[in-house]
Amino acid sequence: MKIKEIEERTGIARANIRFYESKGLLHPERQGNNYRDYSEADVETLRKIILLRRMDMPIEEMQAVFRGELALQDAVQRTELGLQEQLEQLQGALELCAVMRERGKTFQTLSVDTYDILIRKREQEGKKFRDIVGDVLEDYRKNVLEKNWGVMDIQGSRTKGALVAFGLFVVLYAVSNILLNGVWYGLASTAFLLTAFVAASAVFLLVSFAGRAFPPLRDPIRLAAVIFALAVVVLVLLAVWK
Repeated sequence: MKIKEIEERTGIARANIRFYESKGLLHPERQGNNYRDYSEADVETLRKIILLRRMDMPIEEMQAVFRGELALQDAVQRTELGLQEQLEQLQGALELCAVMRERGKTFQTLSVDTYDILIRKREQEGKKFRDIVGDVLEDYRKNVLEKNWGVMDIQGSRTKGALVAFGLFVVLYAVSNILLNGVWYGLASTAFLLTAFVAASAVFLLVSFAGRAFPPLRDPIRLAAVIFALAVVVLVLLAVWK
């Protein structure tokens, strides 16, 4: 059966079905024209996927279950523990919201010290609150490279687009140089281009991370000075390499 029928029978969108396929959870057969042909077994597998996702089982756990590396009951137990931890965190946050709402404070009159004492007291009682370190980790999970480096979009990933575009450019550059100037010169110039690209990427990433770690570097003048110093270092290294 076609994917449209699968959508109608399961009630989920085509994008979700494709996503589960990309994660190795669903493996429909391919017809001669390369179209997917879903079977009744695929429908049942997809229904199981939907059920497990509705209980908030992580994709990674599901992949392990589907590969036979993890028993379903063990995956359920892990999911339950994760949900219990989230529930405890929510209960602490809900209590804090109730106290703050009862006191009727505005942003200007909000006393952080008062609530810090309350949070520490509740934590001693076993209550949990959001770990703000997770904010940074969550931001990096979204891929710093995709935020700062992409130039075109392929399947939702600007970084992939940038890499594909650069890869095509390198291939064309190498082929044209080999045809015009010979194999040795073409390969050597391509190697030099790749070296310059790696060096420039390293400088960009270093500056990007430095700006995040050291806010003063966000100042344009200081940032320009750092970039200039790094550029000098790169040029010296390239000269030595020659």
